[in-house]
Amino acid sequence: MTEQELMHSINSIIETRIEQKQTAELPWVAREAVLLYPERGQSEFDVLCHYGYCRKLASDALRNMRREDDKLLKDEAQYSLAFPGYKRLQRRYSIERNRVQMAVPTELLTHEERLFKSKELRSMGFGVLQHADEMDDFDDKCMAQGARSSPAPEHAP
Repeated sequence: MTEQELMHSINSIIETRIEQKQTAELPWVAREAVLLYPERGQSEFDVLCHYGYCRKLASDALRNMRREDDKLLKDEAQYSLAFPGYKRLQRRYSIERNRVQMAVPTELLTHEERLFKSKELRSMGFGVLQHADEMDDFDDKCMAQGARSSPAPEHAP
């Protein structure tokens, strides 16, 4: 088995829970991933390492859910399929409840969680706009100092 295959299995576990309108808690996802591959070693050390690695990959999967959505839904019109009338609302969000990281179907988020997510998204948007402003400012300074306007030959496509 490869890491990519294990990550695919973990993503499938999460997606199945979301499709069933259930949460996918990090510890539960990791345990389910461990159970998919019973051929692992049976020593306590083997089990501990197997669970720890599955937990790390499950954590990565929860953290990267949005990136995966972006890959799957390249067409902006696809976003509105989950919630008609909304262009960017995701089917699920990664949140923390009672100090446990989990994926939660959007319709199961609490009022407080929805408010937290909207604040988080606004903060990220502000940061991205600041980043763009800094890139423009940096480019202006480079151009004022006579920098190249096209990539150096070794970086050209």
